[in-house]
Amino acid sequence: EPVITDKATIVEIKPGNYDTLYTESGTAESPRVYRCSEGTATFSFINVRNRKWVYIEGLNVVNLKERGRGILLNGAENCVVRKCTINAVYGIVAYKTGAVNCVFSDNVITGICEWNNQAMGAHGDNIGEGIEITGPGNVISYNRISGFRDCISTMEDKHVVEQVCIDIYNNDIYSGVDDGIEADFCFSNCRIMRNRITNSY
Repeated sequence: EPVITDKATIVEIKPGNYDTLYTESGTAESPRVYRCSEGTATFSFINVRNRKWVYIEGLNVVNLKERGRGILLNGAENCVVRKCTINAVYGIVAYKTGAVNCVFSDNVITGICEWNNQAMGAHGDNIGEGIEITGPGNVISYNRISGFRDCISTMEDKHVVEQVCIDIYNNDIYSGVDDGIEADFCFSNCRIMRNRITNSY
């Protein structure tokens, strides 16, 4: 698990409501950590695209706009999203070129899908993904995720990039109106274990 040492570059964010957090890359020796140690900082969107060694810790995200995304990590490497509270149509996403060696842990992620007959299944009236990623070496663990089409999902078909060496474990998943965990296009060395899934179609 990534550890924050005294060599890290800490970016302390004051409590309040903000639009977009634009991040900057850190380094292996000095990752750049964005956090709010006193109070609550809430963003509508956090951009970690093409960043390296960025840690997002303990921030809030609310984005309920149509197809609203919480945290975007396309092209991210060695990044961390940990202990965040996210309420969005799409919680944490990493589309092509995918995320590499990232950790998503101890987050509470809530979507907009309701548990009813109209929403159920692949052809149901549902939208949104809790954690939706592609790319190798990622870890998804100890998250509480509820109210999405798929609560955790790797990408499918032409959207797939090297889905190997992925761990999905010890997540608490509730109300996935299509899939609790969808991993159809994992290639090899992907471990999915010790997750609790309740009310998943």
